[in-house]
Amino acid sequence: SLGLITPLQTFDVESNNMEGELFKPEYAGPNGLTEIENWRVSLNNFVGSVPSEIGRWTKIQNLWFADNGITGIIPSEIGSLENMGAFLFYKNQVMGTLPAEIGNMNVLTWIDMEDNNIVGTIP
Repeated sequence: SLGLITPLQTFDVESNNMEGELFKPEYAGPNGLTEIENWRVSLNNFVGSVPSEIGRWTKIQNLWFADNGITGIIPSEIGSLENMGAFLFYKNQVMGTLPAEIGNMNVLTWIDMEDNNIVGTIP
């Protein structure tokens, strides 16, 4: 399982025809991908939702899962990812409001969330 490769820093499978559950529990668990810095999986056919355990990826700099079939909300734990510079999740079925904790992302320079079902105000 990919989640067992704990020293993995970059996972890039963009622009393929990959499918299946994107954020498996073992990826973001306590023994998961704790060293991951770049998660680039855009332009595929992945499904699932963003788990609250994503907050354990504290070294992540680029989190790209745009143009897939991701549903659910963006969990408040996303605010724990203070090293993230780019957060791209456009063209999915993400819904709800943006969590206020997104303001904790001090180095965020690029966020792209177009073509989802986000409601409410900008935190």
